[in-house]
Amino acid sequence: YEALTSLSQAISNEFSLQPLYQLLHQKISEQMGADLSFSIAIFDSAKQIIQFPYHFEDGKVTSIPPFPLGEGLTSYIIQNRKSLLLPLKFEPKDLPASWNAYKYMYAVSDVERDAMRLGAKIIGKPAKSWLGVPLMLGGEVLGALIVQDTQKEERFSEKDQILLETIAPQIAISIRNAQLVEGMTSTLQAYDQEHTLLNALLENVPEKIYFKDQDGRYLRVSNSFIASLGHSSANEINGYTDEELIPREAGSLRHLKDMQVISSGIPVIGEMVEYQAENGETLWELVSRVPLFSTADHSNQTPYALLVISQDITELKKTENLSNRQAQQLLTAAEIARDVASSLQAEQVLINATNLIRERFGYYHASVFLVDPTGKYAVLHEASGEIGQKMKAAGHRLAVGSRSLVGQAVARAETVVSNNTRQNPNYYPNPLLPDTRAELVVPLKTANRVIGALDVQSDRINAFQTEDIHTLEILADQLSMALENASLYARAQENLVKHRLLHQITTAASTSANVSEAIQRTVSNLRTALGEERVAFYLADQQGNLFLHTAIGYEGLEINQFNIQNSRYLPAIAAREVRPIRLSHLPAGETSSTIHPETRSALAVPVLFSDELLGVLSLESDQTERFDENDQEIIGALGDSLGAILTNARLVDQIRQQVERQRMLYEITSKIRRSVDIESILRTSVSEISKAIGARKAHIQINPLQQGLPLESEDAQFQTPVDHNNGHHPEANGK
Repeated sequence: YEALTSLSQAISNEFSLQPLYQLLHQKISEQMGADLSFSIAIFDSAKQIIQFPYHFEDGKVTSIPPFPLGEGLTSYIIQNRKSLLLPLKFEPKDLPASWNAYKYMYAVSDVERDAMRLGAKIIGKPAKSWLGVPLMLGGEVLGALIVQDTQKEERFSEKDQILLETIAPQIAISIRNAQLVEGMTSTLQAYDQEHTLLNALLENVPEKIYFKDQDGRYLRVSNSFIASLGHSSANEINGYTDEELIPREAGSLRHLKDMQVISSGIPVIGEMVEYQAENGETLWELVSRVPLFSTADHSNQTPYALLVISQDITELKKTENLSNRQAQQLLTAAEIARDVASSLQAEQVLINATNLIRERFGYYHASVFLVDPTGKYAVLHEASGEIGQKMKAAGHRLAVGSRSLVGQAVARAETVVSNNTRQNPNYYPNPLLPDTRAELVVPLKTANRVIGALDVQSDRINAFQTEDIHTLEILADQLSMALENASLYARAQENLVKHRLLHQITTAASTSANVSEAIQRTVSNLRTALGEERVAFYLADQQGNLFLHTAIGYEGLEINQFNIQNSRYLPAIAAREVRPIRLSHLPAGETSSTIHPETRSALAVPVLFSDELLGVLSLESDQTERFDENDQEIIGALGDSLGAILTNARLVDQIRQQVERQRMLYEITSKIRRSVDIESILRTSVSEISKAIGARKAHIQINPLQQGLPLESEDAQFQTPVDHNNGHHPEANGK
């Protein structure tokens, strides 16, 4: 009784399991001996396993792995709910029927044999003496208390068994109380830990999280959610509904969606919500609504609360949209590149490009400017939409270097962007494009030369990000290539036409009857080929002067001859320097170097043959930069050919004149030979010579000293008829 009282008092105040097990070991050792092995077994009915939270053997606390119910002597105690003392002490008449085979063998047997008879397996070190009692509480087996002696047989008696059976209920109660206390402590610690973790989560998580009760009132909220509503404390939100906190339809809509989940008990996971911020920016959230059910009452299918997690996916959505935009932009760029590669019609390429940029990229307006020949203005060449066509028809242009984005991009040869035109003090809005909020201008460049600009406008601020700019710069390069290819093709075609015309002009000049006709044909055909340009040909004389031979386009102007060495006229300079001279930009009214006052560009080419200056071919135009290097080369080639043609024509004229003189001499000689007397010879000679040289008078005198005749009697004089006069004023006498 004293032992029971002492044990009860000792363990009644201990609520921690391990100290309780140690205390039980101590008290029982005091009564039964300190050399015994001592174990506490706990039965887990849910898992049907036996655990040993405390096992003392060979002077130290060791561990025994858990094993399933049915193995070991401990299982026998738990399954049969009664104590077991080994070795067994029995009379043969007390043996169970299944043990009849052992009657003749044993009166007293050791623990191992008894365990085999009981159908139990020895776990651990075999004992010489073994005593175990079940720990029962409320009709249920909590576990077992076991003592054993590995050295001495029959160490335990029925008195020891009665002692343990007496204190077993008190031990079971103490263990259960300690389990409950530890379980409660563990639960409280877990709750406190979960509470701490939840607070840390709500305080630091970037996602907006909140809990609501069945009526839709806030229970707990995260700091990020508090900030999103413009509050500073959870106390300003908890206990209120959305309709009380959020004005207008937004609060009612959120409350309605939350209550639908609470009412249905069906979670909504990953709903994407798009909305507009107060600054007009589009935002996206991924919202999950999860109803919370009681774990204590599984039969209750009504949620007692609602958990809502809202994740800001704006950046992710922007990245996705940007990726889609880039893919679309690259496809459009590839399509434009195919147009550029397959077409030499720049006009159609530009029309397609501006429309594709506007439609596929979703921009407000797209247009292409080209720099005019003066380099002073960027002229609208193609534009999208009806407004663009109106601007094009009106001849819209912007000065290069002006404050406009187009003027700046062309002047600086670099991309210029304004992502918020309303905040740009230097931006002047186009009245025809009132919705422009952002504008990007990319220069069109070929061979380090700016030929125009791609102008793209958007009705959204910050519309042009780095990726957009890079894509549009690629498109601008494609358009520049298209313009350059078209220009090269046009120039090639133009050069081909010019070379054909050069061949025609050269052929026409080479078939002329004389020099004058060759020059006239050349000037006339060249005028026809060039259109409205003025053409003139100056002949050079032996005195170093140029005088006009043929001119077209100078009607009403008197053109005097001028000296090659002293004159500042472009033909004289070309003759003096013996090379083509080209002027591209002449001021209005300039007449010091050109003939016509409206001339803005001119070209003069010397006509040579074997270093002999024959003349100068001159062209003048009312347009600036009308003549380029190709024109200079082609007209120069014409000048070289014309020099040979004129020289050949001149030689032909000389030969023709020589033949004519020989014919005339032959005819005169023949007529003189047919004369029969001196008078006839003299008369025939005077007459034919006067006709040949176009003289008005002719006089023949025979020297009387050579003939032996008197001087005065042999003098004879004849006058040619007046109809021999060829229009020359000077008189001609022949002797």
